[in-house]
Amino acid sequence: MHTVTPLAPHTEDYLALTEYLGKRTLVSIQGAPDSPWAKQVSGVRYVARENKLGLRQFTLYFDTDGGRLHLVFSDKETVFHFGLCKNKFTKFSYGTRAKADMMGVYEEGAYDAAISGGWVDGATFGIMAQVIDTYFGAANAYISFKGERATLLLKKSGQYVFDGYEGYAIFEKDGR
Repeated sequence: MHTVTPLAPHTEDYLALTEYLGKRTLVSIQGAPDSPWAKQVSGVRYVARENKLGLRQFTLYFDTDGGRLHLVFSDKETVFHFGLCKNKFTKFSYGTRAKADMMGVYEEGAYDAAISGGWVDGATFGIMAQVIDTYFGAANAYISFKGERATLLLKKSGQYVFDGYEGYAIFEKDGR
């Protein structure tokens, strides 16, 4: 059996490991920060066809270095504030949060999160939301645009925080 011993502070190996760990960054979505679609869809409300997620509408907004995705469900609203092709460290709430010391028990509040967005192809915008709090989980959203329509695909990993947050819906530009 091999015995593991801690590195002594200020040894060459300890300093090399400290330097290496200090350069680690959290992954972000891979893609382009802009697309011809960005100007066409920013601020436009899309209304959902009937779907199993209970999604009613979404609006995607862009600014110089990020933006936000506003989702309206039948029973709640949620907003993803993202950086373009880099993480934006922010708060995220899907209505409640798990109590720090009691899994399965919820309270009002938000989680610390790292959220990035980017054009994964010319007509598809992706968002990666990583909860980095007392709970770890992730949600990804992919919005594909074609003409007056959009399709939104939601995927999750982890338990509880993103329950009910997996599936797809088809949307039309709001004619108002």
